[in-house]
Amino acid sequence: MGQSEAGLASGFSQWQVLRLLLLPQAWPNLLPSYLGLLIALLKDTSLAFIVNVPELTTVAGQVNNRVQIYPAEIFLFIGLIYYLLCATLAALAGKWIKGKSLKAL
Repeated sequence: MGQSEAGLASGFSQWQVLRLLLLPQAWPNLLPSYLGLLIALLKDTSLAFIVNVPELTTVAGQVNNRVQIYPAEIFLFIGLIYYLLCATLAALAGKWIKGKSLKAL
């Protein structure tokens, strides 16, 4: 509260106070939770990146219904895709957070 009042007293607009004073201080604390939410969103949703694109599990079910052989392998492959996406995103987020925290020091 004091920082925003000091910024306003210095002649900054409310937008400048937010952009130049408050967000740079809050960003390192917010980043891990938002990246965790992004990973959870990726896990909880079905990777429907664009509207009208079928999700992976729906496609796996359709392939299984057509072929009707190897259902375990089809769904294990889909699980592997989900795992690789989430693990890659988590690793990139971890490296990004580490890089941001080292620059702050």
